[in-house]
Amino acid sequence: MLAKSFSPNMLRSSLYVVVLMAFVFAPRVKADLMSGPHGPRYSPGSGGPGTDPPFSISFNIGPEIGTILLDTTNLGGGEFNATSGTLTVTGGSLIGSYSLINGGPSPVNTSFLLGPFDYDNDLFPSQTPALDQYGLLFQTPTGEINIFGTTTGYVFSEFFGPDTTNCSGGCTYTDYTASPGIFNITPEPTSVIAMSTVLLAIAFVARKRFARR
Repeated sequence: MLAKSFSPNMLRSSLYVVVLMAFVFAPRVKADLMSGPHGPRYSPGSGGPGTDPPFSISFNIGPEIGTILLDTTNLGGGEFNATSGTLTVTGGSLIGSYSLINGGPSPVNTSFLLGPFDYDNDLFPSQTPALDQYGLLFQTPTGEINIFGTTTGYVFSEFFGPDTTNCSGGCTYTDYTASPGIFNITPEPTSVIAMSTVLLAIAFVARKRFARR
C-alpha cells in the first residue's frame, strides 16, 4: 500500500482551512456593563452577557413602516435582550435610520427623569405581541422613538427633545398605534452563513489542489 505524500502547499492550504473554521466557530466575545445616561449599557469586554442570535424585524404600525435589526443576548425562556441595533423607518413621519439606546433587561427610566419613555429592549419572538409594555428605545437627532407592545398590538411613540429631559411631571409625545399591526420577526441564520463560508474555503482549496495535478 502506497503512502500519500503531502506537499508544503497542501499542508499550508489545509492549515488555512483549520484556522478559518476555528475563527468562525469560536465563542463570541462577551460584553461588560457600564453606566450611561439611561442606565446600564453594554461595551466590549469579557465576563458579561454574550451576543446571541441577531433578529431582522419588519413592521407596519399605523403610518410608520420600516425594519429593525437587533443583536441580542438569549436570556432563556424565549426572552432576548437587544444589545445593539438599528431602526430604519422607510415610511411615516421620521424617515431615516436610528441606533438602539442600550439598556435592560430590567426596565430603565421608570421614573421618567431621562425622557418620557421607560424601556427594557426585550424581545419575545415566540409571543404575540413580541414586545412587552416597555419595548425598544432608539435615538434620533431630535429625540427618541419607543416601540412597545400592548394587549392588542403595538405602539410607535415619538418624542422631540433631549434624552435628559425630566418628564416625571409629564412630557408631550406622539403615539401611533396598531391593533394588531405588522411585526414580523426573522432570526438571522448566522450558523448557516458561517458554515457556507467554511465550505467555500474548502472548495477553493480543493480546486487549487486539483489544478496543480
